[in-house]
Amino acid sequence: MSHPSAPTDPKISINPPSPTITRATVPESPKTPEHKFLRALAYPNHGDESPRKMSVGAMDNLGSNRMEYPVTASHNTVKVELAERVEFDQTSVLDRLKIAEVDSLFVNDCKKSLLLNCAKSVKRLKGLSATADNIPVADLALEPVLDVDETAARGTAREKEMYKPLTDLFDYIRDYSQPGTQGAAVRFDRCFINQTRDLIPDQTHTPGFPRFTPDFTLFHDRETLRELSKGDKRRRHWRYQDAFIEVKAASKQHPFPNENKDATPLLTQVANYARLHLSAWPFSVFSVGLMIYGRKFCVGMFDRFGGQLSPEYDLWDNLDVLIRIVYNMTRVLTDEELGRDPSVVLSWQNGNIVFGAVEPVGDDERRWAVDIEKPLWSSLSLFGRGTTIWHVRARNSLSGKPTGPVFVMKSSWRSSKRSSESDIYQLIASFKGDPHPGLAKYVAGADVKFPVETRSGNHSGSPITIHQLRRAFLPPEEETMFLHRIILKSNGKAIWEYEDDEELLRGMLGALAGHKFLVDKGILHRDVSAGNILLSVDRNKQKSWGFLTDVEYARISDRYGVGDRTEEVVEAPSGYGPIHPTLSEPMIRVKTTYTPQFMRGAAISGTYQFMSRRLLSYLRMGETSVQTMEEDDVESFFWVLVYAVFRQFTVRAVGNTLWEREARSFFIKMFGATNIQEIFTLRQDPATLGTLITSNIAVIDHTTLALRSVLQEYKIKLQADIPLVQGVAADNRKKGKDRGKLKTTAELTPLPMSRVFTHANLEKSMQTAVNEIVKAMMLID
Repeated sequence: MSHPSAPTDPKISINPPSPTITRATVPESPKTPEHKFLRALAYPNHGDESPRKMSVGAMDNLGSNRMEYPVTASHNTVKVELAERVEFDQTSVLDRLKIAEVDSLFVNDCKKSLLLNCAKSVKRLKGLSATADNIPVADLALEPVLDVDETAARGTAREKEMYKPLTDLFDYIRDYSQPGTQGAAVRFDRCFINQTRDLIPDQTHTPGFPRFTPDFTLFHDRETLRELSKGDKRRRHWRYQDAFIEVKAASKQHPFPNENKDATPLLTQVANYARLHLSAWPFSVFSVGLMIYGRKFCVGMFDRFGGQLSPEYDLWDNLDVLIRIVYNMTRVLTDEELGRDPSVVLSWQNGNIVFGAVEPVGDDERRWAVDIEKPLWSSLSLFGRGTTIWHVRARNSLSGKPTGPVFVMKSSWRSSKRSSESDIYQLIASFKGDPHPGLAKYVAGADVKFPVETRSGNHSGSPITIHQLRRAFLPPEEETMFLHRIILKSNGKAIWEYEDDEELLRGMLGALAGHKFLVDKGILHRDVSAGNILLSVDRNKQKSWGFLTDVEYARISDRYGVGDRTEEVVEAPSGYGPIHPTLSEPMIRVKTTYTPQFMRGAAISGTYQFMSRRLLSYLRMGETSVQTMEEDDVESFFWVLVYAVFRQFTVRAVGNTLWEREARSFFIKMFGATNIQEIFTLRQDPATLGTLITSNIAVIDHTTLALRSVLQEYKIKLQADIPLVQGVAADNRKKGKDRGKLKTTAELTPLPMSRVFTHANLEKSMQTAVNEIVKAMMLID
C-alpha cells in the first residue's frame, strides 16, 4: 500500500539531544538514607525502562485489571454523555462514505457472486439471527462470554459464532474483482480483522487506558498485517485501526433509542469505542463504526460534538449497501475520509508511522514535524475539546527533515461561541515587560483550515469545523466547533515525569507563580489540571522549572475593552470540507471579536478529577452558574501534586509486590473516577491519602520526607474541613427528614469556600519542602 507521505529518513529523530541542564545535584553517597530520594529516580531491576518514558508493557499491566477498570463504569459514563447528542437516520453518513460512487454493475456482480460462493456463510448468519431474534433481549444480555481470559476480547458465544461467516463476507467483498467492471479506483489495501484480544494504545499518554475492544477493526494495511507475527502487539494497537465493527446476535439489540429515549447498550458500547479510537488514532477528527445486529446494520460517525447514525438496513434485502460500504472502507476511502485530520499528513516507513507533517499555524510560515510516538496529552473524553498535545520541530523547507529546537503544539476543538485560546495568549503577550517565566511562551495560533491548493501555490481554505466535516449547512447563529491549533515555544514534559522530588516541587512553584501573575492581571485560569502544568525541559531558556499552559477557559476582567461584531461573505467551502450539496450561494459568516463577557462562557469549567470540592458540590446539584474563585484554582494545584506523585509511582510499581499495588489502586480510585458524585465523595475523606503517606512502605521508600510533609500537612487541613462538610451533610439530612426524602439534587446544600488553599499558603508549604531537600543535599555533599 502506498501511503501519502512526507519525506522520511531512517536517521531522522524528531527530538534533538537533551540540553545540558545545571541543577543542584551531588555525587552518590551512602551517608544518609534520604540521599536516594535526591538523585534522579531510576527503575529498580526494570531493564531499559526509565521514569521518563513508560513502556508499552507498563501500560498493559497498569490497565489490565478489569476490577480496577470495569467496562460497565466506562460505558455508563459515555451513556450520560450521549444524552441529546446523537442524530438518527442521517443519510449524510453514507454520503460521506461515498457509497453512491461505487459502480452499480460492479456491486450487482459482486452480490451475485458472493451469494453463490459464500452460500454457507450466508446461510449460517441467517440461521443465527433467526434463532437470536426469538430470544428476549434481556436474556441475550445475560448470556456468558465464551472466553474466561480477562485480556481476551469480550463477546457472547452467539456473537462469536457470527465472526467466521462475517469474515468470509468482508474478505470476499474486499478482494472481489470482475473483468469489465470496477467498483472504484483501488487506492488502499485495508482489511477487516476479528480482534481476539483487547486493543491497547501504543502511546504512553494515558494510564489505565480502558482494555476492551470491538469485534472487528479495519487494519490500515493488509501487507503489513501479513508481515506481523500473531503475537505482535501492533495488531492490537488502536493507532493502526482506521475504523471498527461491533456485532450483536439479534436485530432487537439495535442502537436506536427506546421509549424512554435512553441510549441503548449497543449505541453506548460503540460510542465508547469511538472515544478510545479518537484518543489513540493520531490526529483523528471523527471515528467510523459499523454496527451489525442480527440481520440489520447501520453506520455511526462520532465526533467531538456528538454522533450521527445512518438509516437502518436489512443485511440481505440491502446487501448491495453493505457491499458498497465494505468495499469503499477497505479499498477506496482516504484516511481523511475515514476521520483523519486533513491538515496533517502522516509519514510512513516499514509499516510504522514516523512522524506527522503539519501545515503552518496562523501567521507563522513554518511547517512542522510531530513526534508521533509520544503525545504529551491526549483526551479520553468523547465530547468536548478533545485536546492533544505534541512535541514538534520545524521542517526544513527543502529536505522536509525536522530541524531546530523542540516546540509544543496543542490541537483542540473550541466552541464558535467562545473566543480562541490564541486570542487570550495574545492578550497576555500585550502586557508590558518580559513574559512571566511561569507561563507558556506563545508563538502562533489559529483555527485550522482545510488544505485546498490554490493557483498561487499557497494553502488556504475554509476553517475545519464539525459541521463542515458533517457536510451540514449551519445558520450563522448556530453553534459549531472549530479545530484550533497553537504553537508554544516553551518545551515541557509531563508533570509526573519528574526526576526527583525537587524538580516536581520547583516545577509546581513555577506554575503557581504564573497563575498568581495572571490573577494579579485580572485573569483566572479556571482549568488547572495535570495536563496543563508542564516541567521545563530547558530551565535556562524558560527561566523556570515549570510553567502553566492552556488558558482557553480563562475568565478575563472587564478592564480589557469591548468587542466588535462584523459580518463577512465567504465562499461555499470545497475540497475536504463540502457543505450541503444543494447549497451553491455564498454564505454569511458572523465574525465576533469577543469581549470578556463573551469569553467567560459557563461559570464552572475545568477537569472534574482536579476540581475543588466546592465546585464539585455545586456540579453534583446540577448547578453550573457558580463563579470559580482563586481558591478553587489553588486547590486544583494540590490535587495535581497528588496526581503527579502517584501517577509516577504507578509506573514504578508495575510488576512489583502487593504493597505497591495498594498505591496503584489508590491512584485509580482517586483519579480514575468520572462520576461527579463519586469524585466529590472521595475528596471529602482524606483518610486514605493520610494512610498511604504515613504507613505505606512503597510511598515512603520512593518519596522524600519533605514531599510527604507537604501532603501530610494538607491532609490535616482537609480533615479540619470535615466538620464543615458534616454540617452540610446534616443540613441535607434535615431537609430529607422534613420532606420525607430529597426529591431533587437541587435541594442539596453546596460547600462554602474553604480558606485552606491560597497562593501564599501553598507556595510557603512547597518552598519549605524545597529548602529542606536542598539543605539535605548540602549535608550529603
